Amino acid sequence: LEQQIFMTPEDHLETQADIQRLWSQINQLKDSYREVLILRDIQELSYEEVAEILNWTLSKVKTTLHRARLELKRKLYCEE
Repeated sequence: LEQQIFMTPEDHLETQADIQRLWSQINQLKDSYREVLILRDIQELSYEEVAEILNWTLSKVKTTLHRARLELKRKLYCEE
């Protein structure tokens, strides 16, 4: 048997607001940060696939992704 968990309308609205806030901050990142973050963390491509798409080295992908995550975290923290 599978247990289903249903969200209350309030929880749903809060989740939607969080998603909207997250996308708002992602869209404010500089292009290279936004691109690597979306490809790796949202589209869940491998580091190698991201490197191929962006025509970057693997180390550049990892470094830029790390910096993008830090910047996004900073933006979200400052917004609170």
